[in-house]
Amino acid sequence: MRRSTPGSRELLAMRDLADGQLVSADGVNVGRVADLIVRIEADGSARIQVLCVGPEAGLGRIWGPVRTVAHLLLRGKFEHELDLGIVSEVNETITLTRRADDLPCASGERWVNRRILRFIPGHGG
Repeated sequence: MRRSTPGSRELLAMRDLADGQLVSADGVNVGRVADLIVRIEADGSARIQVLCVGPEAGLGRIWGPVRTVAHLLLRGKFEHELDLGIVSEVNETITLTRRADDLPCASGERWVNRRILRFIPGHGG
């Protein structure tokens, strides 16, 4: 994976990943990073394993009870976990190594655009 700062080996989770736009290898916006799953290593260091994508995880960051309501309505249908290994580059966007058709999270992005965001003036989707 190429880092956001040329020559740097440092990747800051909140700055570089949280809320980052995910773009497939074929240039399609497939979602945003809503949350991260981190594993604590034996030496006490933290290692990001998974990027969580989906409206429930995103809403849960706003206010916990909203996530519960979203889960009752959506039942986890659009929640997905992407292994950090499929990230090829982190810049203004997070580029993935797979095409949109091969990513389960792409359907959630389309659903949100069609059913929710289209009612917001100026959205353009």
